[in-house]
Amino acid sequence: MPSFAELYEHCRHLPALLDMDPDIMFTYIALIRHLKPQIIFTQKSAFIHTAPQCLPSSVHEFVKETLDTDEVTADMCWKGLRELAWSPHNFAVSMDIASFVPKFLESGIPQNIGIYHFFPPTHKCLMQHCPNNPMNRGSSVGTAPDLREPETHQAMLFSSSNGPLPVYTTSTYCRSCCT
Repeated sequence: MPSFAELYEHCRHLPALLDMDPDIMFTYIALIRHLKPQIIFTQKSAFIHTAPQCLPSSVHEFVKETLDTDEVTADMCWKGLRELAWSPHNFAVSMDIASFVPKFLESGIPQNIGIYHFFPPTHKCLMQHCPNNPMNRGSSVGTAPDLREPETHQAMLFSSSNGPLPVYTTSTYCRSCCT
């Protein structure tokens, strides 16, 4: 857990956050970190390493409902804590995800947010036979084509500790090689 001094440093420009319960702020950071792959997937690739200016509305609504906060407080949390939540290097925030199963079931499913969301491991086509793969053009310079046309489906994860859980899977498509 981070020290209160570290948390204060990130919140000092928004005094209203300083009045908030630190446990809520730590939970906010942990939820954002848990949902980071989903946030990244909905953003332009430029935001993979930096926090976007605003959250996708589904994530914003889910976190707001999960923490039982109002719109203004949820917005302030993102403004004050987004860099802290986005960076994996600042500090470790632990969260027992199983304790949030009821919240994911209640507030996540209507927002298409499952306790887990499985994405392709990359945003780029890595197929060797892809005609737009730079390696096929005899060049090590250039980038592989983006994977597009995401399709998201509900799925069921059967876990020994929590039983069946609704999750989401997303697949993507490369227009260059049709895979």
